[in-house]
Amino acid sequence: ATFAPSENIIEMLKNQGVQSLKLWTRGIDINRFTPAKYDVDLRLSIDAGTKPVLLFVGRLVKEKDLDDLIKMAKILEQRNLPHKLVIVGDGPMRKELRLKLKNAVFAGHQSGEALAKWFASADIFVFPSTTETFGNVILEAFASGLPVVAANAGGPASLVKTGINGYLAKPNSPVDLCLCVEKLLDNRPLRIKMGMNARSFAEQFSWDAVNRQLLTDYQQIIENYHFSHSRVFVSERNSGKHLAPVFQKKWLATNFNQK
Repeated sequence: ATFAPSENIIEMLKNQGVQSLKLWTRGIDINRFTPAKYDVDLRLSIDAGTKPVLLFVGRLVKEKDLDDLIKMAKILEQRNLPHKLVIVGDGPMRKELRLKLKNAVFAGHQSGEALAKWFASADIFVFPSTTETFGNVILEAFASGLPVVAANAGGPASLVKTGINGYLAKPNSPVDLCLCVEKLLDNRPLRIKMGMNARSFAEQFSWDAVNRQLLTDYQQIIENYHFSHSRVFVSERNSGKHLAPVFQKKWLATNFNQK
């Protein structure tokens, strides 16, 4: 069997002729990433006030489609929609992002408990990347109780359920990304409802749940292997019994002819 990290990758491999495919997603530490890590002081430190906090977490590189994030943020500002954009991560685009997103908060690289607090203290997770095979940060956002707005491409497309735990925007469309974010900015009860759905969804991806499924798949593969090989063994034995009289007759005929 071949294990793939998302339904989208499975479909891609199927189209290339790969068979016996199974889904094996990555897991999430649902005890570390939880809404309980909400930090009032952290929000005060970035002067968020009552404004919804939009969060991006990831490497600051071109392949994350951060140009779309820049354009989306500018559209939100033009529409005078109150929000605070927080960018967690580091990379070669950091300087450019700082120049173009002067009102954004740049938290740099974060990990562990500090990262969990940033997730839990935000309101909406925005992820424009179209190159993800899975998108582990989306699970971290879900586990933290955040609705997610992501590009409808790659791994995120099989995690985000539009209207349930977030919205999927057209790939490389800052306008559509903005429209999806706007739906959540304008509706706090909807954000809370989707955030609760997101947390419930993330619990299916706890490491215990993921590893149990993997062990079940391994067991099934082993059982199928033993079953198929036992059939071959029985078939070979039966074939031998069927052919034995034929070879016996041929031996007798050969020996009698020699005499």
